[in-house]
Amino acid sequence: MGGGRDEQSVYPFYKVNIHEARAAAHVARSLPFLVFVTIVGLLIFGVFWNAVLLLTVTATLNVAMWLWVVSTAVFCMLGVDAAEEQLEKARVEASSGPCEVESQDNVRHTIVLPNYKEDSGILETTLESLSEARGSAHFIVVLAMEDREAEGRDKAAKMEAKFKDKFFKIFSTHHPQKLQERHLDGTECPELPGKASNVKWAVKQVCKENKISDRDVLTVCDADVIMHPNYFEYISSEFVKLKEDKSHLHTMWQAPQLPWRNFYESPVVSRVWGYISSLWEFGGVSSVMYGWHHMVFSAYSLPLELARDVECWDGDVIAEDHHAFLKAWFYSAYMMSQKKEEDVVPRLVRVKPVMLPAKSTSVNSPVSYWSSWEERWQQAKRHAQGVAEVSYAALAAWDMLGSVPVTSFGIRFMWMLFKVAAA
Repeated sequence: MGGGRDEQSVYPFYKVNIHEARAAAHVARSLPFLVFVTIVGLLIFGVFWNAVLLLTVTATLNVAMWLWVVSTAVFCMLGVDAAEEQLEKARVEASSGPCEVESQDNVRHTIVLPNYKEDSGILETTLESLSEARGSAHFIVVLAMEDREAEGRDKAAKMEAKFKDKFFKIFSTHHPQKLQERHLDGTECPELPGKASNVKWAVKQVCKENKISDRDVLTVCDADVIMHPNYFEYISSEFVKLKEDKSHLHTMWQAPQLPWRNFYESPVVSRVWGYISSLWEFGGVSSVMYGWHHMVFSAYSLPLELARDVECWDGDVIAEDHHAFLKAWFYSAYMMSQKKEEDVVPRLVRVKPVMLPAKSTSVNSPVSYWSSWEERWQQAKRHAQGVAEVSYAALAAWDMLGSVPVTSFGIRFMWMLFKVAAA
Protein backbone atom coordinates (compact mmCIF):
# COMPACT_ATOMS: atom_id res chain seq x y z
CA MET A 1 0.00 0.00 0.00
CA GLY A 2 1.64 3.20 -1.13
CA GLY A 3 1.82 6.58 0.52
CA GLY A 4 3.95 8.49 2.96
CA ARG A 5 1.85 9.48 5.98
CA ASP A 6 3.93 10.10 9.11
CA GLU A 7 2.92 7.63 11.83
CA GLN A 8 2.76 10.41 14.41
CA SER A 9 0.31 12.42 12.27
CA VAL A 10 -2.53 10.00 13.01
CA TYR A 11 -3.98 9.91 16.50
CA PRO A 12 -3.63 6.36 17.94
CA PHE A 13 -7.40 5.97 18.26
CA TYR A 14 -7.18 2.28 19.18
CA LYS A 15 -5.62 3.28 22.53
CA VAL A 16 -8.58 5.39 23.64
CA ASN A 17 -10.17 4.69 26.99
CA ILE A 18 -13.72 5.51 28.05
CA HIS A 19 -12.44 6.61 31.46
CA GLU A 20 -10.60 9.59 29.99
CA ALA A 21 -11.59 13.03 31.24
CA ARG A 22 -12.50 14.58 27.86
CA ALA A 23 -16.09 15.27 26.84
CA ALA A 24 -16.17 12.64 24.09
CA ALA A 25 -15.29 9.93 26.62
CA HIS A 26 -18.06 11.12 28.95
CA VAL A 27 -20.57 10.92 26.09
CA ALA A 28 -19.30 7.47 25.07
CA ARG A 29 -19.64 6.19 28.64
CA SER A 30 -23.23 7.44 28.72
CA LEU A 31 -24.17 5.99 25.33
CA PRO A 32 -25.65 2.62 26.50
CA PHE A 33 -27.70 4.40 29.16
CA LEU A 34 -28.85 7.04 26.67
CA VAL A 35 -29.99 4.33 24.25
CA PHE A 36 -31.86 2.57 27.05
CA VAL A 37 -33.53 5.78 28.23
CA THR A 38 -34.47 6.68 24.65
CA ILE A 39 -36.17 3.33 24.04
CA VAL A 40 -37.99 3.41 27.38
CA GLY A 41 -39.01 7.02 26.74
CA LEU A 42 -40.42 6.14 23.32
CA LEU A 43 -42.37 3.24 24.83
CA ILE A 44 -43.82 5.40 27.61
CA PHE A 45 -44.70 8.14 25.14
CA GLY A 46 -46.35 5.57 22.90
CA VAL A 47 -48.40 4.06 25.75
CA PHE A 48 -49.96 7.39 26.71
CA TRP A 49 -49.91 9.51 23.56
CA ASN A 50 -49.12 7.64 20.35
CA ALA A 51 -50.18 4.04 19.79
CA VAL A 52 -48.59 3.95 16.33
CA LEU A 53 -45.21 4.82 17.81
CA LEU A 54 -45.63 2.16 20.50
CA LEU A 55 -46.45 -0.52 17.94
CA THR A 56 -43.58 0.57 15.69
CA VAL A 57 -40.98 0.42 18.48
CA THR A 58 -42.20 -2.90 19.89
CA ALA A 59 -42.44 -4.42 16.40
CA THR A 60 -38.90 -3.31 15.59
CA LEU A 61 -37.54 -4.76 18.84
CA ASN A 62 -39.41 -8.02 18.29
CA VAL A 63 -38.24 -8.37 14.69
CA ALA A 64 -34.64 -7.70 15.75
CA MET A 65 -34.87 -10.28 18.53
CA TRP A 66 -36.40 -12.97 16.35
CA LEU A 67 -33.97 -12.34 13.50
CA TRP A 68 -31.15 -12.88 15.99
CA VAL A 69 -32.76 -16.02 17.46
CA VAL A 70 -33.57 -17.58 14.08
CA SER A 71 -30.21 -16.72 12.51
CA THR A 72 -28.38 -18.15 15.53
CA ALA A 73 -30.39 -21.37 15.31
CA VAL A 74 -29.77 -21.67 11.56
CA PHE A 75 -26.03 -21.11 11.95
CA CYS A 76 -26.01 -23.72 14.74
CA MET A 77 -27.47 -26.30 12.39
CA LEU A 78 -25.11 -25.33 9.58
CA GLY A 79 -22.14 -25.50 11.93
CA VAL A 80 -22.90 -29.06 13.04
CA ASP A 81 -21.54 -30.53 9.79
CA ALA A 82 -18.31 -28.56 10.04
CA ALA A 83 -17.85 -29.56 13.67
CA GLU A 84 -18.62 -33.22 12.94
CA GLU A 85 -16.10 -33.19 10.09
CA GLN A 86 -13.38 -31.80 12.35
CA LEU A 87 -14.26 -34.18 15.19
CA GLU A 88 -14.25 -37.19 12.85
CA LYS A 89 -10.83 -36.20 11.59
CA ALA A 90 -9.64 -35.95 15.19
CA ARG A 91 -11.09 -39.40 15.97
CA VAL A 92 -9.26 -40.92 13.01
CA GLU A 93 -5.99 -39.37 14.12
CA ALA A 94 -6.54 -40.60 17.67
CA SER A 95 -7.31 -44.16 16.49
CA SER A 96 -4.07 -44.26 14.51
CA GLY A 97 -2.22 -44.41 17.82
CA PRO A 98 -0.17 -41.96 19.87
CA CYS A 99 2.48 -40.01 18.08
CA GLU A 100 4.79 -37.15 18.87
CA VAL A 101 3.66 -34.07 16.96
CA GLU A 102 6.46 -31.77 16.06
CA SER A 103 5.64 -28.08 16.18
CA GLN A 104 4.70 -27.26 12.60
CA ASP A 105 7.19 -24.89 11.06
CA ASN A 106 8.35 -24.12 14.62
CA VAL A 107 5.02 -22.59 15.66
CA ARG A 108 5.23 -22.03 19.41
CA HIS A 109 2.14 -21.96 21.63
CA THR A 110 1.92 -19.93 24.83
CA ILE A 111 -1.18 -20.63 26.93
CA VAL A 112 -2.15 -18.14 29.65
CA LEU A 113 -4.54 -19.41 32.33
CA PRO A 114 -5.84 -16.47 34.40
CA ASN A 115 -7.39 -17.60 37.67
CA TYR A 116 -8.35 -16.34 41.11
CA LYS A 117 -9.29 -18.68 43.96
CA GLU A 118 -9.82 -21.40 41.38
CA ASP A 119 -10.41 -24.85 42.79
CA SER A 120 -7.13 -26.80 42.66
CA GLY A 121 -8.90 -29.83 41.25
CA ILE A 122 -10.37 -27.83 38.36
CA LEU A 123 -7.01 -26.23 37.58
CA GLU A 124 -5.22 -29.57 37.75
CA THR A 125 -7.74 -31.18 35.39
CA THR A 126 -7.30 -28.31 32.93
CA LEU A 127 -3.51 -28.70 33.00
CA GLU A 128 -3.85 -32.45 32.60
CA SER A 129 -5.99 -31.94 29.51
CA LEU A 130 -3.42 -29.51 28.09
CA SER A 131 -0.67 -32.06 28.64
CA GLU A 132 -2.69 -34.56 26.57
CA ALA A 133 -3.02 -32.15 23.63
CA ARG A 134 -1.08 -32.97 20.48
CA GLY A 135 2.25 -31.16 20.53
CA SER A 136 2.04 -30.27 24.24
CA ALA A 137 5.76 -30.91 24.73
CA HIS A 138 6.33 -27.60 22.92
CA PHE A 139 3.84 -25.56 25.00
CA ILE A 140 4.70 -22.67 27.29
CA VAL A 141 2.04 -22.59 30.02
CA VAL A 142 1.54 -19.53 32.20
CA LEU A 143 -0.44 -19.69 35.44
CA ALA A 144 -1.68 -16.11 35.77
CA MET A 145 -2.29 -15.76 39.50
CA GLU A 146 -3.49 -12.82 41.58
CA ASP A 147 -1.15 -11.51 44.28
CA ARG A 148 -4.20 -10.86 46.47
CA GLU A 149 -4.93 -14.60 46.67
CA ALA A 150 -3.24 -15.72 49.88
CA GLU A 151 -2.69 -19.30 48.73
CA GLY A 152 -1.95 -18.41 45.11
CA ARG A 153 1.83 -18.84 45.26
CA ASP A 154 1.65 -22.22 46.98
CA LYS A 155 -1.00 -23.43 44.55
CA ALA A 156 1.06 -22.30 41.55
CA ALA A 157 4.23 -23.90 42.94
CA LYS A 158 2.48 -27.26 43.35
CA MET A 159 1.13 -27.15 39.80
CA GLU A 160 4.51 -26.15 38.39
CA ALA A 161 6.20 -29.03 40.22
CA LYS A 162 3.62 -31.56 39.06
CA PHE A 163 3.57 -30.54 35.40
CA LYS A 164 7.14 -29.33 34.82
CA ASP A 165 7.96 -32.41 32.71
CA LYS A 166 4.76 -32.25 30.66
CA PHE A 167 5.43 -28.97 28.85
CA PHE A 168 8.38 -27.14 27.36
CA LYS A 169 7.97 -24.60 30.16
CA ILE A 170 5.46 -23.81 32.89
CA PHE A 171 5.69 -20.82 35.21
CA SER A 172 3.45 -18.45 37.15
CA THR A 173 2.93 -14.71 37.22
CA HIS A 174 1.39 -12.82 40.12
CA HIS A 175 -0.62 -9.72 39.28
CA PRO A 176 0.14 -6.99 41.86
CA GLN A 177 -2.58 -5.00 43.55
CA LYS A 178 -3.19 -1.26 43.29
CA LEU A 179 -1.74 -0.72 39.81
CA GLN A 180 -2.88 2.29 37.78
CA GLU A 181 -4.12 2.39 34.19
CA ARG A 182 -2.72 5.43 32.37
CA HIS A 183 -4.76 6.98 29.55
CA LEU A 184 -3.84 8.93 26.42
CA ASP A 185 -5.01 12.20 27.93
CA GLY A 186 -2.63 11.79 30.88
CA THR A 187 -5.28 10.80 33.42
CA GLU A 188 -5.11 7.61 35.46
CA CYS A 189 -7.54 5.32 37.23
CA PRO A 190 -7.05 2.21 39.36
CA GLU A 191 -7.04 -1.16 37.65
CA LEU A 192 -10.12 -3.28 38.22
CA PRO A 193 -9.49 -6.69 39.81
CA GLY A 194 -10.37 -9.27 37.20
CA LYS A 195 -9.35 -11.23 34.14
CA ALA A 196 -8.39 -8.24 31.98
CA SER A 197 -5.85 -6.75 34.38
CA ASN A 198 -4.51 -10.22 35.21
CA VAL A 199 -4.02 -11.16 31.54
CA LYS A 200 -2.46 -7.78 30.81
CA TRP A 201 0.16 -8.37 33.51
CA ALA A 202 0.79 -12.00 32.52
CA VAL A 203 1.29 -11.24 28.81
CA LYS A 204 3.61 -8.39 29.73
CA GLN A 205 5.76 -10.84 31.73
CA VAL A 206 5.71 -13.36 28.88
CA CYS A 207 7.00 -10.73 26.47
CA LYS A 208 9.75 -9.79 28.92
CA GLU A 209 10.96 -13.35 29.40
CA ASN A 210 10.81 -14.54 25.78
CA LYS A 211 12.00 -13.27 22.44
CA ILE A 212 8.79 -12.78 20.46
CA SER A 213 8.65 -13.64 16.76
CA ASP A 214 6.00 -14.10 14.08
CA ARG A 215 5.84 -17.82 14.91
CA ASP A 216 4.39 -17.34 18.41
CA VAL A 217 0.71 -17.97 19.10
CA LEU A 218 -0.91 -16.84 22.34
CA THR A 219 -3.99 -18.57 23.75
CA VAL A 220 -5.90 -16.97 26.61
CA CYS A 221 -8.00 -19.58 28.33
CA ASP A 222 -10.16 -19.56 31.46
CA ALA A 223 -8.83 -21.96 34.07
CA ASP A 224 -11.93 -24.17 33.81
CA VAL A 225 -11.84 -24.56 30.02
CA ILE A 226 -10.76 -27.83 28.42
CA MET A 227 -9.67 -27.37 24.82
CA HIS A 228 -9.98 -30.17 22.30
CA PRO A 229 -6.73 -32.20 22.06
CA ASN A 230 -6.37 -31.21 18.39
CA TYR A 231 -7.11 -27.51 18.89
CA PHE A 232 -3.51 -26.34 19.03
CA GLU A 233 -2.41 -28.59 16.17
CA TYR A 234 -5.22 -27.10 14.07
CA ILE A 235 -4.10 -23.57 14.94
CA SER A 236 -0.52 -24.45 13.98
CA SER A 237 -1.67 -25.78 10.61
CA GLU A 238 -3.78 -22.65 9.97
CA PHE A 239 -0.94 -20.42 11.11
CA VAL A 240 1.47 -21.98 8.61
CA LYS A 241 -1.02 -21.71 5.72
CA LEU A 242 -1.77 -18.07 6.45
CA LYS A 243 1.94 -17.20 6.61
CA GLU A 244 2.06 -17.39 2.83
CA ASP A 245 0.41 -13.98 2.50
CA LYS A 246 1.30 -12.74 6.02
CA SER A 247 -2.37 -12.77 7.03
CA HIS A 248 -1.53 -14.92 10.07
CA LEU A 249 -0.49 -11.72 11.84
CA HIS A 250 -4.01 -10.30 11.46
CA THR A 251 -6.03 -13.32 12.57
CA MET A 252 -7.66 -14.41 15.82
CA TRP A 253 -9.12 -17.89 16.38
CA GLN A 254 -12.19 -18.94 18.31
CA ALA A 255 -13.66 -22.35 19.13
CA PRO A 256 -17.27 -22.83 20.28
CA GLN A 257 -17.33 -23.07 24.06
CA LEU A 258 -19.91 -25.31 25.72
CA PRO A 259 -20.42 -25.22 29.53
CA TRP A 260 -20.87 -28.97 29.81
CA ARG A 261 -18.13 -30.09 32.21
CA ASN A 262 -20.57 -30.11 35.13
CA PHE A 263 -23.83 -29.49 33.28
CA TYR A 264 -26.02 -32.09 35.01
CA GLU A 265 -24.61 -31.43 38.47
CA SER A 266 -25.43 -27.71 38.21
CA PRO A 267 -28.69 -26.12 39.46
CA VAL A 268 -31.45 -25.35 37.01
CA VAL A 269 -30.53 -21.67 36.65
CA SER A 270 -27.03 -22.62 35.48
CA ARG A 271 -28.29 -25.35 33.16
CA VAL A 272 -30.80 -23.04 31.50
CA TRP A 273 -28.15 -20.41 30.89
CA GLY A 274 -25.69 -23.11 29.78
CA TYR A 275 -28.16 -24.29 27.15
CA ILE A 276 -28.79 -20.74 25.90
CA SER A 277 -25.10 -19.80 25.82
CA SER A 278 -24.25 -23.05 24.00
CA LEU A 279 -26.61 -22.12 21.17
CA TRP A 280 -25.46 -18.51 21.13
CA GLU A 281 -21.74 -19.28 21.11
CA PHE A 282 -21.90 -22.23 18.73
CA GLY A 283 -24.14 -20.32 16.33
CA GLY A 284 -21.99 -17.21 16.58
CA VAL A 285 -18.76 -19.04 15.79
CA SER A 286 -20.43 -20.97 12.96
CA SER A 287 -21.71 -17.73 11.41
CA VAL A 288 -18.12 -16.64 10.71
CA MET A 289 -17.85 -19.43 8.11
CA TYR A 290 -20.66 -17.75 6.16
CA GLY A 291 -19.25 -14.24 6.08
CA TRP A 292 -20.78 -12.78 9.23
CA HIS A 293 -18.87 -11.49 12.21
CA HIS A 294 -18.37 -12.67 15.78
CA MET A 295 -16.02 -11.37 18.44
CA VAL A 296 -13.75 -13.67 20.41
CA PHE A 297 -14.85 -14.71 23.89
CA SER A 298 -13.52 -16.51 26.96
CA ALA A 299 -10.91 -18.81 25.35
CA TYR A 300 -9.27 -17.64 22.12
CA SER A 301 -5.96 -17.48 20.26
CA LEU A 302 -4.04 -14.74 18.47
CA PRO A 303 -0.47 -14.02 17.33
CA LEU A 304 1.63 -13.06 20.34
CA GLU A 305 3.27 -10.39 18.21
CA LEU A 306 -0.15 -8.80 17.63
CA ALA A 307 -0.98 -8.97 21.34
CA ARG A 308 2.31 -7.27 22.18
CA ASP A 309 2.00 -4.51 19.57
CA VAL A 310 -1.64 -3.72 20.34
CA GLU A 311 -1.42 -4.16 24.13
CA CYS A 312 -4.83 -5.79 23.76
CA TRP A 313 -5.84 -5.74 27.41
CA ASP A 314 -6.56 -2.67 29.51
CA GLY A 315 -6.59 -3.00 33.28
CA ASP A 316 -9.78 -1.03 33.83
CA VAL A 317 -12.21 -3.06 31.70
CA ILE A 318 -14.36 -6.10 32.51
CA ALA A 319 -15.08 -7.77 29.15
CA GLU A 320 -11.45 -8.57 28.41
CA ASP A 321 -12.22 -10.82 25.43
CA HIS A 322 -14.44 -8.44 23.45
CA HIS A 323 -12.14 -5.54 24.32
CA ALA A 324 -9.08 -7.45 23.07
CA PHE A 325 -10.75 -8.04 19.71
CA LEU A 326 -12.03 -4.49 19.32
CA LYS A 327 -8.68 -2.99 20.26
CA ALA A 328 -6.87 -5.28 17.80
CA TRP A 329 -9.41 -4.44 15.10
CA PHE A 330 -9.03 -0.70 15.55
CA TYR A 331 -5.25 -1.15 15.71
CA SER A 332 -5.36 -2.82 12.29
CA ALA A 333 -7.46 0.09 11.00
CA TYR A 334 -4.85 2.44 12.46
CA MET A 335 -2.06 0.58 10.66
CA MET A 336 -4.04 0.72 7.40
CA SER A 337 -4.28 4.48 7.78
CA GLN A 338 -0.48 4.75 7.75
CA LYS A 339 -0.32 3.54 4.13
CA LYS A 340 3.38 2.73 4.33
CA GLU A 341 5.39 0.43 2.13
CA GLU A 342 6.01 -2.57 4.38
CA ASP A 343 6.81 -6.24 4.13
CA VAL A 344 3.56 -6.97 5.93
CA VAL A 345 0.57 -5.38 4.20
CA PRO A 346 -1.79 -3.92 6.83
CA ARG A 347 -5.24 -5.47 6.81
CA LEU A 348 -8.18 -5.69 9.17
CA VAL A 349 -8.02 -8.22 11.98
CA ARG A 350 -10.48 -11.07 11.45
CA VAL A 351 -11.75 -14.00 13.51
CA LYS A 352 -11.49 -17.52 12.10
CA PRO A 353 -13.57 -20.37 13.55
CA VAL A 354 -12.08 -23.56 14.94
CA MET A 355 -14.92 -26.09 14.91
CA LEU A 356 -13.46 -28.19 17.71
CA PRO A 357 -15.68 -27.37 20.71
CA ALA A 358 -14.14 -26.56 24.08
CA LYS A 359 -15.79 -27.45 27.40
CA SER A 360 -16.14 -25.19 30.43
CA THR A 361 -18.05 -25.34 33.72
CA SER A 362 -21.42 -23.93 34.72
CA VAL A 363 -21.86 -22.05 37.99
CA ASN A 364 -22.32 -24.57 40.80
CA SER A 365 -21.57 -23.37 44.32
CA PRO A 366 -20.30 -26.00 46.81
CA VAL A 367 -21.94 -24.03 49.64
CA SER A 368 -25.63 -24.42 48.86
CA TYR A 369 -28.24 -24.50 46.12
CA TRP A 370 -29.20 -20.85 46.65
CA SER A 371 -25.54 -19.80 46.67
CA SER A 372 -25.39 -21.08 43.09
CA TRP A 373 -28.23 -18.73 42.19
CA GLU A 374 -26.40 -15.85 43.84
CA GLU A 375 -23.13 -16.66 42.08
CA ARG A 376 -24.95 -16.97 38.75
CA TRP A 377 -26.45 -13.53 39.38
CA GLN A 378 -22.98 -12.11 40.05
CA GLN A 379 -21.71 -13.73 36.86
CA ALA A 380 -24.62 -12.25 34.90
CA LYS A 381 -23.79 -8.79 36.23
CA ARG A 382 -20.17 -9.19 35.11
CA HIS A 383 -21.31 -10.26 31.67
CA ALA A 384 -23.70 -7.31 31.48
CA GLN A 385 -20.80 -4.92 32.05
CA GLY A 386 -19.57 -5.95 28.63
CA VAL A 387 -21.93 -3.27 27.33
CA ALA A 388 -19.07 -0.87 28.10
CA GLU A 389 -17.42 -2.16 24.90
CA VAL A 390 -20.17 -0.39 22.95
CA SER A 391 -18.82 2.80 24.49
CA TYR A 392 -15.22 1.90 23.63
CA ALA A 393 -16.12 1.08 20.02
CA ALA A 394 -18.08 4.33 19.68
CA LEU A 395 -15.23 6.42 21.12
CA ALA A 396 -12.57 4.69 18.99
CA ALA A 397 -14.71 5.07 15.85
CA TRP A 398 -15.33 8.74 16.66
CA ASP A 399 -11.61 9.43 17.05
CA MET A 400 -10.79 7.36 13.97
CA LEU A 401 -13.24 9.22 11.74
CA GLY A 402 -11.96 12.50 13.16
CA SER A 403 -8.34 11.58 12.45
CA VAL A 404 -8.48 9.76 9.13
CA PRO A 405 -10.49 10.66 6.00
CA VAL A 406 -13.20 8.10 5.32
CA THR A 407 -11.91 7.84 1.74
CA SER A 408 -8.75 6.23 3.15
CA PHE A 409 -10.71 3.06 3.84
CA GLY A 410 -13.50 2.71 1.30
CA ILE A 411 -16.91 1.05 1.31
CA ARG A 412 -15.66 -2.41 2.33
CA PHE A 413 -14.10 -1.00 5.47
CA MET A 414 -17.27 0.88 6.43
CA TRP A 415 -19.25 -2.34 5.95
CA MET A 416 -16.82 -4.14 8.25
CA LEU A 417 -17.16 -1.33 10.79
CA PHE A 418 -20.93 -1.82 10.70
CA LYS A 419 -20.57 -5.58 11.25
CA VAL A 420 -18.23 -5.01 14.19
CA ALA A 421 -20.74 -2.58 15.71
CA ALA A 422 -23.62 -4.99 15.08
CA ALA A 423 -21.82 -7.85 16.82
